[in-house]
Amino acid sequence: MNRKQKMKIAGQIGLVVLGIIVIYLIVMLIDNRIGIFDSGEDEDESYEEEELPIEIDGQEYELAHDMKTYLIMGTDNSGNEEAEDRDSYDGSMADFMLLVVVDDTDQTYRYIQLNRDTITKVPLLQKDHTAYASADIQMCVSHAYGGSKEEGCENTVRTVSMFLHGIPIDGYYAMKMEAIPELNHAVGGVTVTIEDDFTEIDPEMKPGATLKLSDEQAYTFVHSRMDVGDGQNTSRMRRHRTYMEALAKTVQEQAAKDKKYVNRIYKELMSYSTTDMGSKSFSNIASKINSYTDRGLVTPEGETKVGVSEALADGLEHTEFYADEDALVKLIRDTYPLTKVGDTEDGEE
Repeated sequence: MNRKQKMKIAGQIGLVVLGIIVIYLIVMLIDNRIGIFDSGEDEDESYEEEELPIEIDGQEYELAHDMKTYLIMGTDNSGNEEAEDRDSYDGSMADFMLLVVVDDTDQTYRYIQLNRDTITKVPLLQKDHTAYASADIQMCVSHAYGGSKEEGCENTVRTVSMFLHGIPIDGYYAMKMEAIPELNHAVGGVTVTIEDDFTEIDPEMKPGATLKLSDEQAYTFVHSRMDVGDGQNTSRMRRHRTYMEALAKTVQEQAAKDKKYVNRIYKELMSYSTTDMGSKSFSNIASKINSYTDRGLVTPEGETKVGVSEALADGLEHTEFYADEDALVKLIRDTYPLTKVGDTEDGEE
């Protein structure tokens, strides 16, 4: 199986699975014959907030194609998201972020994997859902703000849109990373070849070993970072892709035997999920991914540094990823055909 075929399968598995690698689980699978989502009449519950203008180099743009972008998130358990009231609520970090970009004009789709350590402007959303300021901190922190899981997702959507110079985000799906063992169990385990050294955590997980991951090992594989290899999130992002491809193959094999298989997993994981999209949206995206041309997966280029964050002011060293601005603009223009509509105030002469 070549890389393009693997990416196609990964796309098809798409937006049900997400735990950190929870990524891509909306499927058509098997010659478009498997109906995986119920055809209900539910409508999307979109977050109503003023849309940002698309601004690049002092010029304002609009999308030239009919396009939609969806943000997939995997969140950690650092907060207290099950609190019964807003005052006690404490949001978690978004450890995994993936954009699914669907171009209806060209009938293509692509994925953009974002580094959770990306330093970018983050709105400091209060628990009453107002933003009092913003700070240049890690992108993952955006999910910790607000007074509910929904508001944390909305703040992350806002942050990602700002990072992409105003590209609109049309829907989100977030899943707790603690659901990875349940996901792994549901598919009967996923087999991967270990590239990094996990032996300080699990002696079986040594470089070069091919293992059918237990539920605990699956969580370790996609979640652990500081005690593994070089400790960088870029390496963990590579493991996300490795797990995703293996997971895609496993789910495809199981779905070929059981037409209700994917829908059952989707429903089982909903208690771990937060989304503003209904099943009709997932089904619609799945149908397009099944028939559109895959443009692959890309990640913003940049530099990783380790140091004490002035913005967080906690005196601790943090890993920070600084995206290369020129490369980011190139990625945006390559992904999103744009039409200039005028100059911004800063760009006026």
